[in-house]
Amino acid sequence: MRLGMGRPSIKIGLRDGATHVGVFESELPPGSGFRVPHWHDESEEVFYVLDGEIEYLLGDHRHREIPGSTVFVPPGTVHAFRNSTALPASHLVIGSAELISLVEDLGEVEPDEFEAVHERYRSHFAHSSPHFPGQSVETVCQ
Repeated sequence: MRLGMGRPSIKIGLRDGATHVGVFESELPPGSGFRVPHWHDESEEVFYVLDGEIEYLLGDHRHREIPGSTVFVPPGTVHAFRNSTALPASHLVIGSAELISLVEDLGEVEPDEFEAVHERYRSHFAHSSPHFPGQSVETVCQ
């Protein structure tokens, strides 16, 4: 997976036989994360901060979270995350097994294909969000 998105380590997903739940841990070097606001039609997502500080976008609000914090993202909620500090951070991500496959598939393609991968999983980039990057998605995710 590209440095700009962090380094996810899949713990359990469809490839492990999971049918409903998936988990991955993601190391987020300074400046990394999935900074493109997006939402999932059906998938819930839970972030649990393990180390450092991570900034989460939920709707139009940004929240900085510390170790031990839990962030819940209901279906249809625009969200993104980033490590905006100078120190490494990490979080555990819990969602559907299908959501974990989305993350795996993103690791196999170039950033200009990210939106198409999201669409295959009933996830969408929030182009109308005031937080959508002014530059290309490819630049943000490198």
